[in-house]
Amino acid sequence: MQDSSSHLNLWKKQLGRVPDSVWQQTHLETLVLAENGLSEVSEHIGRLKKLRMLDLGHNTLTSVPDGLADLDLRWVDTLIPQSWIADLEARGCVVYR
Repeated sequence: MQDSSSHLNLWKKQLGRVPDSVWQQTHLETLVLAENGLSEVSEHIGRLKKLRMLDLGHNTLTSVPDGLADLDLRWVDTLIPQSWIADLEARGCVVYR
C-alpha cells in the first residue's frame, strides 16, 4: 500500500468497503480505490475537499453519494464514462472531459 501525505493507494486490497479512517484523511489529493469489490462509497467522501483524483475503477458501484458533487475532481477522458457520471452532472457536479 502506497501512502504518503497527500496520496493513498488502496488498489486491489480486497476491501469490500472503505475503512472509516480513509474519510478522516482530509489532506488527500489522490485516492485509489480501484478493484476492491466496492458496491458503494460513503457520503463521507465529501469531507475530502482537497481530493483531485479519485480512482473507483473495476468496482461494482451502482450509484455514487451526493458528497461527490462537492468535490473538484478531474475525469480522465481516455476512460469509458460510467453510467453514474450523468447522475453527478444532474446533481450539479462539473465533469471535465
